[in-house]
Amino acid sequence: MLAAALFGAAAMLFIQSATPYVSGNDSFYHLAMARMLPHEGFIKTFPWLHWTLFRDEFVSHHHGFHMLLSPLVHWSDRITGEAFFGGKAAALLAMGAAAGMLVHILRRLRVRHRWFWVLALACLPWHFWLRHSFIRAPLVGLPLMMAALPLVLRRRYKLLALLGFVFVHVYGGAVVFLLIPLAAAGAEFAAGHPWRTVLAAPIASSIGILFGLVLHPYFPANFRFLYTQLFETGLGAPSESGIEWKPYSAMFFLGMSWPLLAALTLCSAARIARRTRITRGEMILLLTNLAFFALTCKSRRFIEYWPVFCVLHAAYLFDRATRGPAPLTARLAKFGRAKKLACCVLIAAGAVVGGYANLLQALREARPGANVHALHRAMEYLKKNSPANSLVLTDDWDIFPYCFYYNQHNVFAVGLDPVFTSRPYPALWARYRAITRGKTPTSLPADVAGTANAGSSTIAVDDIATEFGAKYVMVCSDHPALGAKLDERPDLFTCVYILRNNNSPRKDAAVRIYQVGPTATTSPSQ
Repeated sequence: MLAAALFGAAAMLFIQSATPYVSGNDSFYHLAMARMLPHEGFIKTFPWLHWTLFRDEFVSHHHGFHMLLSPLVHWSDRITGEAFFGGKAAALLAMGAAAGMLVHILRRLRVRHRWFWVLALACLPWHFWLRHSFIRAPLVGLPLMMAALPLVLRRRYKLLALLGFVFVHVYGGAVVFLLIPLAAAGAEFAAGHPWRTVLAAPIASSIGILFGLVLHPYFPANFRFLYTQLFETGLGAPSESGIEWKPYSAMFFLGMSWPLLAALTLCSAARIARRTRITRGEMILLLTNLAFFALTCKSRRFIEYWPVFCVLHAAYLFDRATRGPAPLTARLAKFGRAKKLACCVLIAAGAVVGGYANLLQALREARPGANVHALHRAMEYLKKNSPANSLVLTDDWDIFPYCFYYNQHNVFAVGLDPVFTSRPYPALWARYRAITRGKTPTSLPADVAGTANAGSSTIAVDDIATEFGAKYVMVCSDHPALGAKLDERPDLFTCVYILRNNNSPRKDAAVRIYQVGPTATTSPSQ
């Protein structure tokens, strides 16, 4: 287990070396929340996102993760002045825990050749490794869900209830945790056991989750937010939601997952050839694998879980296929020691080479989603030159985490997820989309024109001042149309800050900040 944990941590360290920052957008939000926790406690309002449902009633559904992350963040702050090394340390510890838990489960299942399946972790889809390099609650959620497997295999349902209680505090997506107890229920049902035995695992875990939701620092608002997460940004995600809620294209998914799918297919074929009774543990792994695979087909974010459960299933299938008198076992017995050793070395070498290439692809992609240096400089300018709590309209909703990490002096119009604005303020969200894309003037869509506080039926760039109440507009280089619209209205928007992009041969502006309202003509700060 220790060797496996070190292997998992080393693989994650390799990916984390891709950037001096941290990968992913949301990582910056979680680091900022962990940094704030000792001083602010469990905040109940979130004024930093003005035009969202969080402004007056905030629910931190990852507060347990922030509590675990906070000591690492403060250790990193004291040593380096930034929280990034604390986030990287959390990723290493979490992946080490997941790899160690894999060996623990395989030992419980009495699977042989566990070292090979540990090496196979490196060959998991590179998106699995990339998403686990993000500093987010699934880092802890994966080993916690893996810990549920030995408990259902041994029918330790009191501990399962306790684990469910802990899980709902660490990661608000408690419904995902229920998949493993439901798989256990399916296995008990297939075995013909009485209903009391069938329902024991789901009932125990549901009790633990329910107590966790009730004994929650954000109760009862967390129930309403759970509904929003499940049916408005999750399973029922609208088109403007983040890409993580969208499915993969079939070719892309097959391109990165084919080694795992091929291994599962071969192990399944060998197991079917054995023609022996399916055990309870085998059925639990099968149903768990299928459940997480279905979720991954629905939303790409579940690639964070499915590959590990697929490896567990494949390992158990192959072990069952090669035990006892069977056609495959008989063929393997004809191999001499030298041939067996050569096959093992060849397979291990293939896993190492393939795993390295796979991790290298994750390394190439493990970059922040925005120009962090430019946003840092822009936030420093706003902190020094704008009134406290003045509203900033950003050119996209997904750069809020970077802004929030570096600047809690200002407040921002939108962020974290489009639904957090489009649900309470549908007309305002329609205005935001049109304005930031430079598609003004235009008409308000008919489906939101009649909603409350819809205002004028015309969308114009003036709405930045009149409808949003923004005092500043921040425009990055990937939104030139918005910058052009603002430049057309010098009577209302004054460029007060420009940061040139030194990597561009034309020295384009990486970030511009416009002040809203009639101001004296001045040269913008560089």
